[in-house]
Amino acid sequence: MNKELPEIYDHMTKLMRTSVENNNFKYQFLINADQKEYNWALPKVRSQILSNICKNSRQKAILKNYSANIVYSYENVKGQSLGEFMVKPDHCN
Repeated sequence: MNKELPEIYDHMTKLMRTSVENNNFKYQFLINADQKEYNWALPKVRSQILSNICKNSRQKAILKNYSANIVYSYENVKGQSLGEFMVKPDHCN
C-alpha cells in the first residue's frame, strides 16, 4: 500500500456516526473528496481495512459474536453518497 495513503485518507475522512440497521453495524464517514478521488482511494483503503479488521478486537467481536455485517459508508461534504462496502461475518474465519 502506498505509504502516503493512510495520511491522505485520515486527513480526508471523519467518522460521523455509527448505527445498527437490520443486522448491519454501519460506520458512516464524511470524506472531503470528490467522486474521482474517492474512486482512486477506495480500493486501497478497502484492502487495508480488510487486512486489519480481524486484528481489531471490537470489529472482530461484531463480526463473530453478533454475526453482523460491518458496512463502511462514505458521503461528501455536500451530503452526497460516494459509496459503501460491506464486510460479512465470515471474513475473519
